[in-house]
Parts: sequence; C-alpha cells; structure tokens
Amino acid sequence: MTATLEAPPTPVSPQPTAQLTPLIRLDLFPAEISSPNGTVLINHEKARVIVTTDALFVFVDSPQGPAVALKARLDSAHGNRTDGYTFTFTPPPDTTSEDPAPRTQATVRVVPSQGCGCGSRLRSFTPFTPMRYTNPGPSLR
Repeated sequence: MTATLEAPPTPVSPQPTAQLTPLIRLDLFPAEISSPNGTVLINHEKARVIVTTDALFVFVDSPQGPAVALKARLDSAHGNRTDGYTFTFTPPPDTTSEDPAPRTQATVRVVPSQGCGCGSRLRSFTPFTPMRYTNPGPSLR
C-alpha cells in the first residue's frame, strides 16, 4: 500500500495557548523531503521539518501561508545534519476504501537544503507557542 497525499496541504491555524506544546527534538529548515522507497508520495525541495518526542510534522509554503504536508506518529527516527535523516511511521488507515488493506510502514528521507530559505514564510513560522526544545537523543544528532 502506498500512502498518497492527494489533497493540497492544509493551512495551519494558530495553536490554542491553554494546551501544553510538544517538546521539539529537531527543527530543520530548509529541508528536502522525499520517500526513497515510494511508500509515501511526497517530494518538497523547501520544507520545514519538526520532530517532537513522538511525531513528525512537515510544513510547506502555500498561497495561504504555511501548511501541513505531513503529520504522523513516529515509529523510528535516526540520522544527523550531515547525512540526513530517515523517519518511519505507520500511515493512518485508508478511509476511502471499503477493503481495509494492511498498513505497511512508510519511510521519509529528509536532507538539509542549501541556502537560507530567504523569502519563505516558513523561516519565521512558529507552529507551537511557545516553541519548547529538548535534547534530540542519541538517534538524532
């Protein structure tokens, strides 16, 4: 089964301040996103990737502003800024099909892009208020 992102990215609305924000292990911008084994149809050359303690968020620029291109609960994460990162997750069940196909793990590869990301609204974008950072751990450097 290949996970598809058929709908355009969802515009991001402000986060309610009463909710505790997640701890961020990795915040990478600009980044190139791809799926090396084709398990997810995603390919962006300038995205912002945020990895929390248990989730992966990929934000992209859209005409309406920053938008969520991918949001998934992480199964594993490893890599470093030099070689790039590999993230695996189990996609949500396909609700459009009556036949529930078995879900397989999806893999996303993230590599830091060249440049500064100038001109992108993602550069100053803060999806969580406040932005709380933590130690990335031994699997992410």
